[in-house]
Amino acid sequence: MFFGLFAAMYKLTRIDYSIVISSILVMSINGIALIMFGQKFLAADWAYFPVHGYDTGLSAARFLFLPICLYVVVTIGEKVRFNRIVMLDETDQDYVRTARAKGLDENKVLFKHVLRNSLIPLITRWTVAIASLYVGSLVLESFFGIPGLGSLTIDAIANNDVAVVRAIVVLGAVSFMFANLMSDVLYAVVDPRVRLE
Repeated sequence: MFFGLFAAMYKLTRIDYSIVISSILVMSINGIALIMFGQKFLAADWAYFPVHGYDTGLSAARFLFLPICLYVVVTIGEKVRFNRIVMLDETDQDYVRTARAKGLDENKVLFKHVLRNSLIPLITRWTVAIASLYVGSLVLESFFGIPGLGSLTIDAIANNDVAVVRAIVVLGAVSFMFANLMSDVLYAVVDPRVRLE
């Protein structure tokens, strides 16, 4: 969100172009290739992180750090571009021109008006992302041996365990429905024009 707002603040400048080009370059990286690169060099060769496995308690952080960083790198480009588009769409609205014509500070215009009004599409995206995080990442958990719902799904499919696959599908559907309900409630919080009835 910070990079999207930053790009909107400096739109059509070198900063904006740099953010857009960097986002496109990061989006071009293949996720599987990045995971293999991380396991080969960062974990196996340079031994910064464990290659595979999991532990309980606070020691689980050293097993989770590399997969989380790789997930962020794979997804950040697309998220920055989406946030930038949403922010730029709001900066072209009439109320922003009116606020600038009144002489409001640019930071106040961006943080008080643009950011607040661009929260509706961002909330939709965040709540769906929370549901997908809960269901788990099939690829990352399988590659790194993390015992989550993603790796459980892969194991159930490999072992033809229909009951487990069915349970995970139901859990995913319920979590997405809950995420949509939560997004509707949050719409009313951020936008006083939305009423829950």
